[in-house]
Amino acid sequence: MKKNQKMFLKIFSKKNILINFFVVILIFFSCKKQEPHLPIDQNNLIAILVDIHKAEAAVDAENVFVKDSLGKKYYAQIFDKHHVTKRDFDSTMSLLEHDPDRLQKVYTPVVKELEKGEKTN
Repeated sequence: MKKNQKMFLKIFSKKNILINFFVVILIFFSCKKQEPHLPIDQNNLIAILVDIHKAEAAVDAENVFVKDSLGKKYYAQIFDKHHVTKRDFDSTMSLLEHDPDRLQKVYTPVVKELEKGEKTN
């Protein structure tokens, strides 16, 4: 027998087929998609988003000439209050934009909190 044929038979013997099958299965299951780590933890992000939506609602009621500068001030205060940077917030939101299921998990409590605030007003 030729060298290639011997190698082929060795690789595809019954014993090796079983071993190769389990190796492929292990590789397949080890490639499970991992969720990327968010720079801002979910609970803090929810609180930040609630504050941002409240701030944007307040800014929308203002004069056109005041909106931009007032909005920037509100955002700066919110980031400072929650001890995060704009960069971390933008990175977190960018990651969530590519993961709609995870984004929905974040926004569901945000909407509930905003609705609760509307009912008390």
